[in-house]
Amino acid sequence: MQPRSPRGALIGLAANFESEGNLEKALELSLVAYEGRFAQLGKRNGLTDNAAWWLAKHYFNLGLYDQALEYYSIAFDGRNYTLGPNNDLTVETALNIGDAYAKNLRFDQALEWYSLAFKGRNHTLGPDDEDTLKTAIEIGILYDKQLQFDKALKWHSIVFEGQNRTLGLDNIHTLWTAHDFGIIYADLGQVHTALEWYSIALLLRLETLPWGWTDHEDTLQTAYNLGLICEHGQIRKALEWYSIAFEGRNRTLGPDHEDTLVSGLTLGWSHMSLASTARLWTGIDGV
Repeated sequence: MQPRSPRGALIGLAANFESEGNLEKALELSLVAYEGRFAQLGKRNGLTDNAAWWLAKHYFNLGLYDQALEYYSIAFDGRNYTLGPNNDLTVETALNIGDAYAKNLRFDQALEWYSLAFKGRNHTLGPDDEDTLKTAIEIGILYDKQLQFDKALKWHSIVFEGQNRTLGLDNIHTLWTAHDFGIIYADLGQVHTALEWYSIALLLRLETLPWGWTDHEDTLQTAYNLGLICEHGQIRKALEWYSIAFEGRNRTLGPDHEDTLVSGLTLGWSHMSLASTARLWTGIDGV
């Protein structure tokens, strides 16, 4: 077994520093490793590309997304040239570039790179592979953030159908996609359809979670979202769902947790809304 090169050792040390939370030192060592490999080996060399990728990763973790984009792009160019567009490393780097653009709120560019990554994974891994579906999820989320709900639904449908085929309807990932459908339909103002999807997610969680549905954070989030939807004309039903979310979060997270406080505040406002409506109708009846 050959000893690791000095620059390879630097990259390893940088990874150790990053795992310890010393991101600045990790970046410093990675930059030295990259510059050394670039000076010795030039661009479009596998070792140089690897060093560029690690350097970009450290910049990304520090929130320096422009610099991350610079070095991810160097890594992508080299990997695309030497390994081809459908290689796992090339596709992973395309996804990394999409992540950096998304963090910079440059969603159009992020979509271009995510779409490129999806195309590569779909080609090499197939449409139902977990990594292919994860990339489709990212595309759907970006369309949702851009308020392009029809396109978001299209991509979430790709994910849901793939997960349903490979994982089953009662898998936690499939359930989260059903939950996401509820969010998108709620954003579209299609209350009844949102309720259907939230109910699917909730009922299946009731059947599949062995440790009690009221104690699981995913189920409590769905109950809370059902409350939000039911506020549109079903205030008493909303109160029931908000109560479930509040009581469950109070038990599992404690009274001072942010989610518990939000649930309690929403529950309180809903009680006030119901009381206000009751007073209004009482006044009308007395006229």
